[in-house]
Amino acid sequence: MLPTSTTFFQFHSIYNKYNTVGNWKKNRKTVTTICKTCGCSFEKIKSEYDRAELKSGNHYCSRSCCGKDNIKKQLGEWYGKGNATQLISNNGRDEFTGFRDFLRRAKNKDKLGDLTLVDLKEQWKKQKGMCPYTGIQLKLSTYSKLKKPKIHELASLDRINSNKLYEKGNIIFVSTPINYMKNTMTEKETVGFCKKIAYFWKDKW
Repeated sequence: MLPTSTTFFQFHSIYNKYNTVGNWKKNRKTVTTICKTCGCSFEKIKSEYDRAELKSGNHYCSRSCCGKDNIKKQLGEWYGKGNATQLISNNGRDEFTGFRDFLRRAKNKDKLGDLTLVDLKEQWKKQKGMCPYTGIQLKLSTYSKLKKPKIHELASLDRINSNKLYEKGNIIFVSTPINYMKNTMTEKETVGFCKKIAYFWKDKW
């Protein structure tokens, strides 16, 4: 006999009440133990306690305490020594930060000529960081989620003559969407195409 709708929902209500993950864990046997890092006492599921006893005998009340103890083991006698205030967050940055990735990409595409970091920096200064097609002030990639530029502001390295390598005199920084659009077009063709887009939209704004 099939249950009525009332009986069916009553059954599922009782089932869900006693079979959630939280209630399942509450019904497991626990033991009181001491955290190795902070020294506080806490309840730990017995099966996990026994597994830790067989492995290392160490118990932690949180991931934070476990991490602190691991760092202490790794640093050994140096743990707690030194002055962290002397650390500089941007100590890996230098005058060529933001330019190295352009050389790496050109090399990966097997299109790198005699181009150097100095050449890239000089070209950037020559353009004053501005896209010659749109006049947009460009930004170099920092790989920071907090300071990530918009795609039309992101600088992209383009070859003036796409048949040649990335080399001094054949490079220019442009807006990333412009580089996508330009592809193998010449500078004159690209400007002409941009004019067509502008003409098409001039009365539609």
